[in-house]
Amino acid sequence: MSWTRRLMLWVTILAALGMAAADVSRAARRPASWGDFPAGPEPKGLAWDGADLWVANCVSAGTVTKLRGRDGARVGAFPVGAFPTGIAFDGTHLWVANAGDDTVTRMSSLDGAVRGTYPVGSNPHAVLFDGESIWVSNHLSDSVTRLRARNGELIGTYPVGRRPLGLAWDGGHLFVANQADGAITKLRSADGAVVEVFKAGRSPWAVMTAGDDLWVTDTKDNRVFRLRARDGKPLGSFPTGWTPVALAFDGKQVWVANRDSRNVTVFRAADGMELMTYAAGHNPWALLWDGAHLWIANSLSGTVCRRTPPGGF
Repeated sequence: MSWTRRLMLWVTILAALGMAAADVSRAARRPASWGDFPAGPEPKGLAWDGADLWVANCVSAGTVTKLRGRDGARVGAFPVGAFPTGIAFDGTHLWVANAGDDTVTRMSSLDGAVRGTYPVGSNPHAVLFDGESIWVSNHLSDSVTRLRARNGELIGTYPVGRRPLGLAWDGGHLFVANQADGAITKLRSADGAVVEVFKAGRSPWAVMTAGDDLWVTDTKDNRVFRLRARDGKPLGSFPTGWTPVALAFDGKQVWVANRDSRNVTVFRAADGMELMTYAAGHNPWALLWDGAHLWIANSLSGTVCRRTPPGGF
């Protein structure tokens, strides 16, 4: 064999090895299992009842879809108010924020039946259950509303910053992401008193507790901030994809949904190191960790994705 043919043979072998290595690398960055399930028009909120997934579909004739947790099969779709966004589970009922009619719907997790509808502030966005009460962020009222979970009774409405969106709770305090202020308001959950206000980017959207830390997405600078929940001390700032709007925590990793990049970025919670990025659907809007899988609501695809990360990170 001539030296020219030998050289060409070696080039071919090395190229094949390189392609194989690339395939292994791509596989390592791919979730161990995938699932894509039709949900409803514009899914924008997710809640988990311990066995099944509930999805808020943000359209004028709003519905909530129930998907069987083990396989994503559709169980049913149930009417709520107009343009539902946030949704939370209190152990018995689902609470749904209806942005289009300034109400919250309380529905049974057994059969989806509506058990009550309660007025809140203007353009309610996020819903959170703290073990006793339901908290709702009122985006156009610059306030949060607190309802008694057992009967929907109004406990109080409390002023926060401008254009509140995301909510988080650390066991004693409520954290509110104020989109127009670039700030987080920390309230005492016992009485709604403001404890502290601290900066978090230019346009905070989602906020989440992870151990002793607070994570906040900034949709203007395309970053996620890590703060100390106790006093708001900055602990790090990390680049994300375009328009990060949702967060989830699995006990070790922080997951960020990048709406306009159509993907999800994973960071190590301990130090903010970026681990990998997963593809999602069109306009990933909400995230939920169910203890084993990550669920992603893709608002413009009308689907929900289920992702199981590979082990070892």
